Amino acid sequence: MQSLTVIPETKKFELVDGPVPKITRPDQVLIKVAYAGFYESGLHLLEGNADSERLFHFRHELSGTIMDIGNEVKHFKKGDRVTVGPNAGCGSCLFCRSGRPYSCLLGSDSTIGTWASFVVVPVTRIYKVPDNVTLQQVLLTKPLSQLINALQIAGPITVGMKILITGAGILGSLWAQVLYHQGHRQVTVIDNHNKLDSLKRNNTGFTLTTRDELKKREKTSSSYYFDLVVETSGDPSVMEQVMSHLQKGGKLCCCQMASPNAEFSVYPFEVFMRELKIFSVNENCFSFQAGIRLIEAMGNR
Repeated sequence: MQSLTVIPETKKFELVDGPVPKITRPDQVLIKVAYAGFYESGLHLLEGNADSERLFHFRHELSGTIMDIGNEVKHFKKGDRVTVGPNAGCGSCLFCRSGRPYSCLLGSDSTIGTWASFVVVPVTRIYKVPDNVTLQQVLLTKPLSQLINALQIAGPITVGMKILITGAGILGSLWAQVLYHQGHRQVTVIDNHNKLDSLKRNNTGFTLTTRDELKKREKTSSSYYFDLVVETSGDPSVMEQVMSHLQKGGKLCCCQMASPNAEFSVYPFEVFMRELKIFSVNENCFSFQAGIRLIEAMGNR
């Protein structure tokens, strides 16, 4: 089979041939990969801004079909369509035992590469795909599970709040669709015109504008202060700009990985006086099932 592997010396991806992995433990399953995702960390690695040894096996969201199972696997069978959840942690460190396996002190399982024809994973990390969800659609479960995690941390986010989404890429578009699905209408999305054009086709009625236009409107209208800013670009200059767009008591939710060397300036006095909150969110295995159900509920939207 073929797999996409990172060569540490060159920090480049290469397709390499190798044997189909074998089940070595009774709690494992062999999956034939149908789709696999590409994420921001991969881009940083290509740019030379990440540690290639930690990303030796390129791994992110995947979907596929079970081809074989270990003899202790009870709730799955050959032929089941499944997706694979994020790192479940070691189960014994401080973070795992307090319900935060995504912060596991031992890190993620670097032996599982998802850009391969076949993968072997523990049964604890797989989820069945509902009949009315395609293997391509379910690939969005991982970013949706992060989104759900953010909603829980930022909550309560009530209908009527003014929300700004920075970035209209995949993650920003998912945020726009989920917020619309939940009944939110006072939402503004900023990006360049090309990316905003794709959002226009969804007919959400949201305000779609650019960074420069937002800055101009801020000077003339109080409506351009927001209760929640969802930052999905990973651009430190955007993070710095949107701090001035936060309403008193506002929250900045950082949802995208930035370059390890990126910086942005914050004025602690403003944070204190305006009671601002800045936080980030990562993947969460406990919201993965909810992400699948959200895909079911939203359908083809």
